[in-house]
Amino acid sequence: MIIENPSLSLVLSFLGMILLVCAHLFTPRFRFIHGQAGPWISASAGVAIAYVFIDILPLLASQQAKLMQTPHTGWLRYLERHAYLVAMAGFIFHYGIALNRRAMLSQRREPAGNVSDFSRSGFTILSSLAYSLLIAYLLGEKWDHGSEPGIVFAFAMSLHFVGLNYLSYEDDPVLYRRWLRYELAIATVIGWSLGIFTVVSDQVFLLAFSFLGGGIIVVAMAVELPRIRPSPIDFLAFLGGALAFSGLLLVAE
Repeated sequence: MIIENPSLSLVLSFLGMILLVCAHLFTPRFRFIHGQAGPWISASAGVAIAYVFIDILPLLASQQAKLMQTPHTGWLRYLERHAYLVAMAGFIFHYGIALNRRAMLSQRREPAGNVSDFSRSGFTILSSLAYSLLIAYLLGEKWDHGSEPGIVFAFAMSLHFVGLNYLSYEDDPVLYRRWLRYELAIATVIGWSLGIFTVVSDQVFLLAFSFLGGGIIVVAMAVELPRIRPSPIDFLAFLGGALAFSGLLLVAE
């Protein structure tokens, strides 16, 4: 389903941005998560995975032929011929970030004052801000590229962020409440504004989405799912999130 009315599409994109901001600001206040985070985190990971396989990967498959026919020179012509290569680059890049985050959590069990722990923590925070900015940027750009309503993408990513933000809050409640959630919200507003007020080609937009697709798979599988207990309830929550959102995407089309 593509909305032809530009004004309505822009309004939905703006509402989607607000939804992402709320996910950053208010996740610690969602009382229903506390004490039973496993199923909710599993469901949020399932939604993110469903979005990649039902929306992003089919988009890459349908657009790959167009990219190969696009006459370009320089380094861009190589990337445009291999959207899946860019998706793999996104996977590798975000996997490195996930490993860094895991190492940071392991080092926190050691005595305080570790310089490498501080640097790892800073890198993890910066990568979280960049991840939020990229998603918000693509949400803003969607309004300009005639894809499905941005609110669908924003809904999937806001659920994804609820799981990620709760894990960040669980890792360091003081840090998250005092300033990290505000920084994530600001990064979201900046990214969305950049997407709205800048124009890029369909090829660049697709490449950015390819990079994000690889990243979402890693973040869901290497950050969210490993932090939950291996129980049937959590698996059913993951399955339910994936199936429910897959159905929503199919209806939206």
